[in-house]
Order: sequence, then structure tokens, then C-alpha cells
Amino acid sequence: MLSLRENRIRLLPITVGNLIQLLTLDVAHNHLEHLPNEIGNCAQLTTLDLTHNELVDLPELIGNLKNLSRLLIRYNRLSAIPSSLANCLKLDEFNIEGNNVSQLP
Repeated sequence: MLSLRENRIRLLPITVGNLIQLLTLDVAHNHLEHLPNEIGNCAQLTTLDLTHNELVDLPELIGNLKNLSRLLIRYNRLSAIPSSLANCLKLDEFNIEGNNVSQLP
């Protein structure tokens, strides 16, 4: 588990993609506007908490996270969800409360 919760992080480094054994990434309550595409390399990730950031989009490569079971993206600035998220077949908790999403993939 890597918890970077409640900091002032504006940018995750692309090296986050090197954490290929990481199961949980918690970056809630920061100032992220984007995630690096390399997040898609974290193939073992089961929980991704992006709650209360400033995300305006999610990378298409989020669909590479085949083991993802919890995706929490509450209270961001999202207006769309990438269609690749449909590839996350193990997803059983998906919370997009407090965004501006009008259509799901």
C-alpha cells in the first residue's frame, strides 16, 4: 500500500508505473488534475482512491488495471469516464459521486 493522502500533490511522477506489485494507491485529498498514463502499468492494483482531487480526466490506460476492484473518484472535476474502464472486469466498487459525468462507458 502506498498512501499519499492529504498532501498538496499536484502531479504523480511517471515512475509510479514502476510499482508493478502495488496493490493499493491512495492519493485522496490532493490537487491532482491528471494521472500519468504509466498508472496502467500497475497491473496488480486492486484499490485506487482518487477522492477529492481536481481530476479533469482519466487516462485510457486505466483499462489495463485488470485486477482493480475499487475505484474511488468522488469529488473531482470529471465530465467523462474512459471507455477502457469496461476492461476492469473485477471492479465491484466504483464511486463517482460529486463529479459532472453525464454518461458511462
